[in-house]
Amino acid sequence: MNQPLFIRIPPDQYPLHEHTQIQWQLFSEGTPSHSVSISEITSLRAQLDELEINASSNLEVIIFLTGRLVNHQRKRVNKKQHKHLDSALPYLMEDGLTDELKQLHFAQSVHDQQGNDIGLKVSSIRHADMKPLLNLLNSQQLSPQIIVAESELFDMDHEGLNIWVEQGAALVQQPDDGYLAMTTTAVPFALLNAQENEEYPATAPITLWHSEIEDHVQNEAVNKVASSLAQFGWPVDSRTLPVTLLTHLAQCFLSCSPSTLCNLRSGDYKDPSFHQNKHRLKSRLLMLAGCWLLLELGIRLGEGVYFQHQAEQYWQDSATRYLQSFPQDRQVQEAAEVRPGSVDIQTRLQSRLNAATIEPNAPAFLPLLAKLSNTDESDSQGQIKPESLSFNHSQQTLQLEMETDSLASVDQYLATLKQSGLKAQLDSANQSDNRVIARLTIAHPL
Repeated sequence: MNQPLFIRIPPDQYPLHEHTQIQWQLFSEGTPSHSVSISEITSLRAQLDELEINASSNLEVIIFLTGRLVNHQRKRVNKKQHKHLDSALPYLMEDGLTDELKQLHFAQSVHDQQGNDIGLKVSSIRHADMKPLLNLLNSQQLSPQIIVAESELFDMDHEGLNIWVEQGAALVQQPDDGYLAMTTTAVPFALLNAQENEEYPATAPITLWHSEIEDHVQNEAVNKVASSLAQFGWPVDSRTLPVTLLTHLAQCFLSCSPSTLCNLRSGDYKDPSFHQNKHRLKSRLLMLAGCWLLLELGIRLGEGVYFQHQAEQYWQDSATRYLQSFPQDRQVQEAAEVRPGSVDIQTRLQSRLNAATIEPNAPAFLPLLAKLSNTDESDSQGQIKPESLSFNHSQQTLQLEMETDSLASVDQYLATLKQSGLKAQLDSANQSDNRVIARLTIAHPL
């Protein structure tokens, strides 16, 4: 988790140089982890190192700039203008600026939307101020992620007109609840102008705010502003914040979404570490995706090799069983020896079975033999002993030569065959000693 480092450049520190005094404070889990420190900007790194916060620490650097450096305004545009805002924005702000447009860097965010009108918050800073600021921070090995105007963040939940006073600078509350940065001498004239335009009621109470911690420094400035406002009849009250302005701004920052702020660290000044982190994250994701693809490819390749081996083994087993039934099939024999898997065993077996089924003159040997083997010999008077068996293809008949003990046994066996549904006749019977050799012709009935 990143640790926020808040840095503020006070209004009297202008222009920026290596001896510029800055205010800085570290936060942890939404609360200050150190008191506000004041040091030269070029000694910040050394002081962070003393706190064991080196350049590799996960610091989120947020910069608050005063009205001396940043001009912050609010504008209303319609939806059509908002579509071309990137190019039209500088010209919309031109009336409220004293510098030429090409000398300024702009940042904007949407404040609210009412019908077709869109409320914009717009901040601008001179390139001549932005570049030295980033160079000075870079010399301290710090790259800010967010740079905002403190007038955009400052907020006081108090009735009436609130004005923050610090040395010769002030933040004056506007009718639209925003704050405008100006010098303390310009405050009375700004309020008189607002009163003439009926933006403020003449009796609106004014509260001057300053830091209790810096009370000894601010009393003179507050009293001077209060007396000048009293001369114009404005009711003035003075109050103090129990914390420094930097701490108050940090608390306001942590209570809002950074995406709603005008971050000047954008466009040409976008944080390079954002691109580096994004590129690093993208590289890691691509590397992870590449490793995953290689792993997936390896798994698929391994599965392919395994299943290919299994398929070849199954084909060999099928070919072996096929050749046991059809040993004369030379095509399958050659495939088994040279090109395993090149012949579809299932197709060839199906083709042979179909051919055997539809052949009109197919031998009746097997059905006839099955019928003969099921004939019960128990009705014969003697023991039947087959001597030979042959099949006549042309006549579709079986010739059975058998041995028995008497002619009566032969006659009885003929009767049994006929009873089983077969056509049987005695071709010859020779009797010698105590045995009879008989020859029978057996066929299916017509």
